Amino acid sequence: MHGIGRIYFLQNGYSLNKIGECDIPATIIDRYKIFPRIMMGVVTLLTYQAVHWFMTIPHDQVNMYNTSLVSVCMGALTGSFGMWLNKETKTDRGN
Repeated sequence: MHGIGRIYFLQNGYSLNKIGECDIPATIIDRYKIFPRIMMGVVTLLTYQAVHWFMTIPHDQVNMYNTSLVSVCMGALTGSFGMWLNKETKTDRGN
């Protein structure tokens, strides 16, 4: 067990602070791609809410600003999904 400051690193890569709580190592966060998945979920949820809001507007009250907002949200979802899929195909799956 090697100590650096208040964190001690164990043999399996996990670390315990002085209180004894286990910290998640960065390798697990990177391996399971937690942050990109959370961000894709948030972008998908926000786009769904924007489209749902747009569909509840009466047809006589729809204007260019409402339409452009939903268009930008859909474009952002499409772009981020495309970049996410492109990154997934380049990820090393051998490890």
